[in-house]
Amino acid sequence: MDNFCLGRPYILKLGTLGSVETAMLGLNNVGVTLDKEAGQITRKVYFSNTMSLINIVLYSSAQLGCTGGHTTRDVVECAHTKFDVVPCKPEVATQIWLQYQLLIPNGKFLLVAMEPVCDDKGAPNIYELLCKGGGQRRLKTQMGSWNKLIWPDDYQTWAFEVP
Repeated sequence: MDNFCLGRPYILKLGTLGSVETAMLGLNNVGVTLDKEAGQITRKVYFSNTMSLINIVLYSSAQLGCTGGHTTRDVVECAHTKFDVVPCKPEVATQIWLQYQLLIPNGKFLLVAMEPVCDDKGAPNIYELLCKGGGQRRLKTQMGSWNKLIWPDDYQTWAFEVP
């Protein structure tokens, strides 16, 4: 498996989980830990039980032309304009960890371009998949709204759905 192969489509199967409980168990079984906010928003995510295949693709902020601070909306609009891709369903974050465990190299992370989901305090979040040193895998969140969050330059790799 090539780590972070930018611009290459990855086939992802959705609809294999069907429930939050199954998603949490699956993540636990492959050694993925969730931070508090990721647990909160995951409990609010709809997990389909209808099987479908989608293509996801990874792009860096530089490929999108979104360098410097930018909002989630900026990233999604740049990606749609340049590459005709769309935001992912939140289920995609869980499915990436379950189906492509070696996709993210140690010390790197991947942001899922998606409509933010609010945590228990009402703060909007998107998913971040993080592989810490030694292969520790985490499902985290990044807090911020669709329109107001300014992403630092080091948040560079994003997952999108190919329609």
